[in-house]
Amino acid sequence: MGSSYHEQHIPRLLHRLGFSVQRPRKLLARADAEAQQQWLEVRLPAIKRVADCRGVFVFEDEASFWLDGTLHQTWSPIGVQLRIPTYGLRKTAHVFGAAAVDDAAFVYRPLWLRP
Repeated sequence: MGSSYHEQHIPRLLHRLGFSVQRPRKLLARADAEAQQQWLEVRLPAIKRVADCRGVFVFEDEASFWLDGTLHQTWSPIGVQLRIPTYGLRKTAHVFGAAAVDDAAFVYRPLWLRP
């Protein structure tokens, strides 16, 4: 016929079964891990070498930040964090920033503060 449990007992049962409350982490659905690793191991060191020879090298970019809500908690096996594929089809805020390669100095300005 089945079992019935008090709602406050369910978390204890789930924990005994190897689950814990965790916050899922977003994962770029179209990310290319191999290309990212190649960039870190090959391209970035080459860029730093050029900067050492010719002066200051700065990365500049306009960034967009999603304005969607944060992911909340859910149950999953202990030590296994859920990954939620996202596609970035949300409202965004834009910021312009620059980071120096040599000392990692970071300067930014939200675009809504433009003169």
